[in-house]
Amino acid sequence: MSFWDEERELGRVENGNQTVVIKEVVKSGKKMVDIRKWFMDKKTDELKPTRKGVALPLDIMEEIKKVL
Repeated sequence: MSFWDEERELGRVENGNQTVVIKEVVKSGKKMVDIRKWFMDKKTDELKPTRKGVALPLDIMEEIKKVL
């Protein structure tokens, strides 16, 4: 079961043992982009999200791109 009402993976960035997953998500009707670190759970051999990340409103992404 996911925290999000809807989610769609946009991409991944892998660097050694770190994985950052970028998703377009929806929670309570609000569209956001979630950028979060994930880890490999050695017990289940599953990739799982950490608390290290941020969910930003989709409507400000153009402004964020300009800053970057």
